Amino acid sequence: MLTLIKREILAVLPFLALPLLFAFLVITVVISQTVYRMQYMPSTGISSIMYEVFWMPIFALPFISAGIGAHQMYSDRSGKISAFLCTLTTSRSRILTARIIVGTSQFLLVLMAMAITYALLRARFPSLVPFDVTFLIMLFITAATVNLACYSIGLLIGFSANRFLPIMGSILLVATLIALVIVKGFGLQSNLILLVVAGAAMFRTWQKYATASL
Repeated sequence: MLTLIKREILAVLPFLALPLLFAFLVITVVISQTVYRMQYMPSTGISSIMYEVFWMPIFALPFISAGIGAHQMYSDRSGKISAFLCTLTTSRSRILTARIIVGTSQFLLVLMAMAITYALLRARFPSLVPFDVTFLIMLFITAATVNLACYSIGLLIGFSANRFLPIMGSILLVATLIALVIVKGFGLQSNLILLVVAGAAMFRTWQKYATASL
């Protein structure tokens, strides 16, 4: 399994640089703006820059996640990668599992890095007014589920031989899921819907992958 994961990482390495760059830019903005503002005003609560920046994993990162999923499956079919790997005494389920582990780790690492940054800033600049972190926790959970749903859709879209229509369709689906979060908020209902979408897309992807001619 580790060998398959390493192969998947190398296969999508240029695309994995996008979420890492995204995380670096977001964290840089958060740290610089927080340090700057704390020089001129007391920390009476979470800085507005935190709310502004932490929306970015919901608005921007899902498009990257969907793109990585689509690239993984499209490059697999066009390059007949699974056909080659199946000759090396491995199974389709192991190949797809390794692919999903690599694909989901990209946005989970971004969210973990942002959460650690927030925790360190809260420890360095304690608030004079107690802050309920429930909202921020729900924001991170929703960011994870919307990225998972978009990544799953990307995997499913990547099976198509026609590139233009699937790309346009995935953009519309990702935009629809983001709009759902905006309308429904970060509550349990939104996350359940996103998990259902992710589960359905993953299940359909496995069905197509398991029965596809390699």
